[in-house]
Amino acid sequence: MKYKVLFTTFRYLLKMICMKNHQHPPTPRPAPRLSTFVLLGALTGLAIISFFVFGTGQQNPAWPDNWRIRPLLVVPFAGAAAGLISYFSVTASTRLGMNKTIVWILAILFSLFVLWIGTILGLDGTMWD
Repeated sequence: MKYKVLFTTFRYLLKMICMKNHQHPPTPRPAPRLSTFVLLGALTGLAIISFFVFGTGQQNPAWPDNWRIRPLLVVPFAGAAAGLISYFSVTASTRLGMNKTIVWILAILFSLFVLWIGTILGLDGTMWD
C-alpha cells in the first residue's frame, strides 16, 4: 500500500515535470471570414454615400422623386464587391507567402478605387453631373 502511494505520487510528479517542459506549437490564427470583409465593405459604402445623399439640403427639381434609391443600392454593392476582392487577395497572399503589408496596402487602395467608381455610378445623373 505504501509503495502504491509512492508510485502514484512519483508518476504524478513525473507527469507534471514533463508537461511543464513540453513545448506546445503556436495556435494558428483563425482565417478571416468572407462575410466580415463583404459586410465591412458594404457598410463603408453605405456610410460614405449616406453622407452625400442625406447631407444635401435642397435637391434639384429636375431630379426624379426617388433619386436617392440608386446611390443607396449601387455604392454598398460596390463596397461589397471591393470587400470580396480584398478577401480573395488577402487569403491568396497568405497561401502564396507574399508580403502581407504590401498586399493590405494594395487591397485598401483597390477598395477605395472601387468605392469611388461606385459613387460615380450611383450619383450619375443627379449629384455627379
